[in-house]
Amino acid sequence: MEIKYIFADVDGTLGIGGIGIPEKNRLEIRKYVEEGGSFGVCTGRSPDSVKGFIGDLPINTLSVVNGGCALYDFQKGEYLDELCVEEDALQFAFSMKKELEQFTECRIVIVNRTNYWQVKTKEDQTACQQQYSYPIALLEQIEKPWYRIILYVSAQDGIKCAEFVGSHKPDGVRIEHTEDTLVEIMNEASGKGDALRRACRYLGGTAEEAAFIGDFFNDIGALKAAGLSACVKNAPQEVKDCCDMILSDCMDGAVAEFIERVQKII
Repeated sequence: MEIKYIFADVDGTLGIGGIGIPEKNRLEIRKYVEEGGSFGVCTGRSPDSVKGFIGDLPINTLSVVNGGCALYDFQKGEYLDELCVEEDALQFAFSMKKELEQFTECRIVIVNRTNYWQVKTKEDQTACQQQYSYPIALLEQIEKPWYRIILYVSAQDGIKCAEFVGSHKPDGVRIEHTEDTLVEIMNEASGKGDALRRACRYLGGTAEEAAFIGDFFNDIGALKAAGLSACVKNAPQEVKDCCDMILSDCMDGAVAEFIERVQKII
């Protein structure tokens, strides 16, 4: 098997927000890149969020950002490909918010190039500001293109909400349950799996020449697309079922272990 590129999910795989990236992962990634390897991320984060989290960790190949809605070259600081949602997806999100609030708290957040934005409503502006750190804005103040619309729900209702929203989705959008509290609405052609394939085509290869490690439901598409796949030890069983390898926990250096194993194979 020829593996030309190694990609890693960020949150829950490469490291944990608020805690950081284990030094074992940092050392192995630097070593791999210095020896000529190609390392990229495949993440729901924006490029700026990735940069803020990883610091000086090298990303030297085209990467998947914003949950598969965009491809980004970290070396050049350029977007190469973007898939957006339109106004009809937003109207669908508002209709789902109304339905979901029958059994759970629900907030709407829009993701664009620069940030995550809470959609401002008169009655819940204060509550939103207290609960989330994202800025609040009127809809017309949120610059396009919009990559994703996120429904924030309670953790105990996340799976039920994702299934409910998915059963009502209109044509042209896809629904992904990306974290316990997040149900995301995005362009039907986006998602990490399709984005990984697009990234590899831009690089002159195929997804079968890529290795990918993830940890959650939204990684399943990329795990299935990659030629070699792995997940962290505490991933859900549905994620483990898609993987060639089940490795250690995130903070025990799962990404470092993955790189070491990939190098032995190739």
